[in-house]
Amino acid sequence: MSTSAVGSSGQMIDVSGIVSKLVALETRPLDKLRQRISTTQMAVNSMSEVKGLVDAAYSAANALGSSLLLQGRNASSSSEALVKASITDASLASTDTVAVRPLQLASAQRSTLGGFSSASTALSPDMGTLTIDLPAGSTLLADADGDGLSDAFAAVEISMGGKTLTEIRDEINTKLSGTVNARIINTGDSSIGYVLVVSGAKTGSEAGFTMSLDENTVNSRQDLGLLLGGNLATQAGVAAALSYDAAAADARAELYSGSGSEITVRSATNSFSKALPGVSFELMKVPSGSDPLSASVTVSDNTSEIEAKVKSFATAFSDLIKRLGVLTKPGTPTTQAGPLASNSGVLGLSSSLMSGYSRGFTLSDSRTYTSAAGNVIGNAASPLSWSQLGLNLARDGTVSLDAAVLRSTLSSGLGDAIKQGFTSEILTSLSAFRGVGGGLQGTIDTMKVSLTSMSSDQSALEARIDRTRQNLLKKYSSLDARLVEMNQMSANVRSALSGLAR
Repeated sequence: MSTSAVGSSGQMIDVSGIVSKLVALETRPLDKLRQRISTTQMAVNSMSEVKGLVDAAYSAANALGSSLLLQGRNASSSSEALVKASITDASLASTDTVAVRPLQLASAQRSTLGGFSSASTALSPDMGTLTIDLPAGSTLLADADGDGLSDAFAAVEISMGGKTLTEIRDEINTKLSGTVNARIINTGDSSIGYVLVVSGAKTGSEAGFTMSLDENTVNSRQDLGLLLGGNLATQAGVAAALSYDAAAADARAELYSGSGSEITVRSATNSFSKALPGVSFELMKVPSGSDPLSASVTVSDNTSEIEAKVKSFATAFSDLIKRLGVLTKPGTPTTQAGPLASNSGVLGLSSSLMSGYSRGFTLSDSRTYTSAAGNVIGNAASPLSWSQLGLNLARDGTVSLDAAVLRSTLSSGLGDAIKQGFTSEILTSLSAFRGVGGGLQGTIDTMKVSLTSMSSDQSALEARIDRTRQNLLKKYSSLDARLVEMNQMSANVRSALSGLAR
C-alpha cells in the first residue's frame, strides 16, 4: 500500500503498518482461542494414548487371571517325525510322560481289477457284472438321518459289457460317492496293463467293503484278459495283481508308562483321541532305519506360558503407570506441566491403580487357601501379595518379575489354588476406564465436542478479523488517496503563487 507526505511537514501515513497494529489488537482473543484448541488437542491425544495403555493393561491382567490359562497343559513329543501330540481337555490331562511306539498306520481298503489294454476302448460284450457291497456295521455306511445308526445299503451292480474302463470308473464314483473312490492306473506293464483301483473313503478295520464279479466273468477271466485282485477271487499265476490289494486296517501303537508296562491301542485313523485322557496324539510313520523305536509324549503344566503372561502384565502395568506419571506431572517455574496435569479423572486412575496394586489379589469364587502355618489367605480380608507371583514394584512405577519366585509359588500348594483363577482391584479399576464405554472414552468424546465448538468459534473470529482488516485497509487507503490529492493541490497552489510573485 502506498504512503503519502502530508503537507510540508514531510509526515507519512503507513497504511499497512497502521492496519497491522489495529488488527493485532483484534487478534488477541483469537490467539488465546488457538492456544486453548492446541492445549485441548494435546489433551485428547494424551487421553487416547492413556486409553490404549489401559486397554493393553486390562487385556494382560484379564489373561493372567484366567483359569483356562492357569490350569492349562502343554503336550510335546520327543520325535514329531513319529508322533505329534496336543491337549484336547486340560482339565482331564495329567502331567506325565508316556512312550508311544507306532506299530501300524491306519489304511483304507483297496481292491483292484487289472489286465485292461486301454481305458478308452469298449470292453467285450461278454464282460459281466461288477458288484460292490458294504457289510452291516461298516463305517463306510452313511447316517443321513442323523440317528447315530448306519443307513441300510443296497449292493451296487455295474454292468461292464460294452463299456470303457473310464465309463465304469465314473459310474462307480457317481453311484457310491462318499463311500468308495475309483481311479484308473496305467502300470506300464504289458502283463498287467490298466488297473481299476477302488478304495474305501475311510480308514480302519471296520471300513471294509466287498468287490466281486459274477461267476461267468470269473470263469471266463482268462479269455477276457482279466487279472483279479486278491479280494475278488483266488487264482494262480497272478501274484503281481494280488500285491495291489490291501485290507482296511486300524492304526496300532504301544504305550509304555513309567513302570515299563506296555498296552496296545487301536484307532480307525492315525489320530488317537481317547487313549490318554485329555490328550490326542497322531502317528506320523512307523519307525524304520535310524528312527527311534518310540517317541516320548510329555504332558506338563504351562508354567512357561504363565510366566510369559505375568511378564506381559508387568510390562503393560509399568508402561501405563510410568506414562501416567509423565502426562500428569505438575508444572514448576522452570518446567512445563504435563498435558493431563489437572485432569482429575486420570489422576484418579493413577491413584486407583497404585492402591489396587498395594491391595494385591484374591482367589476367585470366594475361595481361600490355608497356609502351612494355619493362616487363611486369599480372600478380601487377607489378600495375596503380587510379590508372591514374583512381581516387585519400584518407585518409578516399574514392575519387574522374579521368575524363580513365580516358579516356586506355582509348584506349591498355594500355586495350585492360584491356578484355579484369581482377580484383583487392578482389573476392576481398569475395567471402569477401558473400552468405548469407559470413563476415558467419555472424557475424550467431551473434549472432541469442545474442540468442534472452539473450531467453529475460531472460524467465526477469523472471518470477523478478516472483515475488520478489509474495512481498515479500505478506510486508510481512501484517506491516503485523499491526502495525496490534497498534497498535489497544495503543490499546485504554491507553484501558482510563486508565478505571481515574479
